[in-house]
Amino acid sequence: MKGKNTKNVKMAVLIIGIIAGALTVIFGIFLSHPSVGGFGETKAFGADFYTEIYSITKATAQNVADVVDIIYDFARCLLISLGVFEILFFIYKLVSIYNESDTVKIKKTEYEEVKEIENELPEI
Repeated sequence: MKGKNTKNVKMAVLIIGIIAGALTVIFGIFLSHPSVGGFGETKAFGADFYTEIYSITKATAQNVADVVDIIYDFARCLLISLGVFEILFFIYKLVSIYNESDTVKIKKTEYEEVKEIENELPEI
């Protein structure tokens, strides 16, 4: 009876793992894109130095936004792939537990082993 209970608990834990993997995939798909703010309009100042500094600052802000996009895409792909791996792993474990036989293996006695060996030997 204890073996049956253990098997049911293992199966329940594996089903929970499959659900967690599905939720990870869903979270990866619907992960919201972070807001990095706006960049404003192009400005020109009286001195060329300030105009150049402004354009460099704007380019830096655009680079930061690009890095955020790269990290966002990586996080989505990572979550989706980990979720799929988790689902497949737990399904594999669940199938292996489901296919386990409940039969008890009987150990051969020494007499049976000797008889088996004798039957394999050629006659003289």
